Amino acid sequence: MYKLTIIYYRLNAPDEFDEDYYLQQHMPRASAAFAQFGITRMEMEKVIGAPGGRDPDFYRLSHIYADSLDQLQQALISPEGIELGKDLRNFARGRVAFVLSEIQLYR
Repeated sequence: MYKLTIIYYRLNAPDEFDEDYYLQQHMPRASAAFAQFGITRMEMEKVIGAPGGRDPDFYRLSHIYADSLDQLQQALISPEGIELGKDLRNFARGRVAFVLSEIQLYR
């Protein structure tokens, strides 16, 4: 299994991330777009803290899971995937990073 993680870094100001747009517009569009490629598992996380009570480095994480790397990459380079990438600027004005990973289970 493969995963794309989108990392939204800690905010400098509350208006750097539009929660309503993210939840009501972007994520439903992403779900529909990626479903065309057989991708049905997506997770969103809102970071609430860091060990030791420190301020976390991140604000939100999103995860998109796929059975194959090709499946995930085809979804990302599709017209819909490209539009979703451009849509980030409509709700995330801070720093964003993308990580592709292969999931390896330990137990």
